[in-house]
Amino acid sequence: MDESPLHLRVDFIDNLFEDLGAFFACPENDEIILACGGEINDWLQEEADIPPNVFYFTTFYNKQIHIYTPSTILKVKREVLINSLVKYQSCQNRLSPLNNYDSLFVNDFQSFRRMPEVDLKKVVLCSREDFHVTEKNNQKLRTLWRSLIVPNSYAYGIWAANHGLIGATPELLFEVAGNKLETFALAGTAKKENAEQLMHSEKDRLEHQFVVDDIFEKISELNYSPSVGETGLASYGRMVHLKTPLSVQHVGNLNLSLIISKLSPTAALSGYPSALSLQALSQNSYGRKFPDRIFGGCFGFSGAEKKCVVMIRNVQWKEDLFFIETGAGIIHSSVLEKELSEIQFKRQVVRELLV
Repeated sequence: MDESPLHLRVDFIDNLFEDLGAFFACPENDEIILACGGEINDWLQEEADIPPNVFYFTTFYNKQIHIYTPSTILKVKREVLINSLVKYQSCQNRLSPLNNYDSLFVNDFQSFRRMPEVDLKKVVLCSREDFHVTEKNNQKLRTLWRSLIVPNSYAYGIWAANHGLIGATPELLFEVAGNKLETFALAGTAKKENAEQLMHSEKDRLEHQFVVDDIFEKISELNYSPSVGETGLASYGRMVHLKTPLSVQHVGNLNLSLIISKLSPTAALSGYPSALSLQALSQNSYGRKFPDRIFGGCFGFSGAEKKCVVMIRNVQWKEDLFFIETGAGIIHSSVLEKELSEIQFKRQVVRELLV
């Protein structure tokens, strides 16, 4: 791995999206992992740990872990990469909206409300909006640049020649440093000016507690007893969320593939109980329309620090079609108009941050 080059060649940036590539940037770290070339393979060794210096990711429904082994990996200073991409700040190419799938969200909301409350307590329903773009390479580079300047977020992305995604997520699935595992529940959303109402919202606190319970149960299945911190507020741009930290002090040699298979997806992206919610999501209108969805899966780089993030707040593309997916946690007391407004607000924020 090349350590912190002083500059990036122009041709490296210009050709970045012509082949496989990926990057990962932590908000507290000045260095960014940037890679290209190589190959993607399925990780079939369930009990073995993921090897070092590779990127890994999962789709939402598929428990299979995909391993990206690059041919070139650079550790780049954040400022260097930002400066190399700054010319795309004023890129005139803009996305033209095509359509959205909010009608599927409405159908799925109404179907969930008809289910017995005793069985499925929470489900996270999705919608998406499609865009068309003419200068797609410029748009990808602009989105990459913008992802690096989003505060308090993990910037990430992975792509092949004709498809990929770039995002800036606030949600860390887990971090393993030494013998300590840390994670947190992040659920319940409001505009920043409504933060106090969010803290005292019975509906949002109940939805959030399902996520806390889900993570606690999944970590406990690994024979660990996590400690649960106090619930507070976490601000990300124009949005604020409920956040509760969970941690385990002594995890020994727990491997990445085992943690991923247990924790992903959490109830923040699927629902509660987990197995029932995934079954319901795969069979609802949105799940049948988009069975291969990536949104809500996980992504990471197996470096010295093992950090894995949840793939939300991203822009995806296939050929010339770009799209943004957003979700909202639904319980039986949810109000359709409020939840529909939430997914549209999240979509607007992603557009403002990344497009």
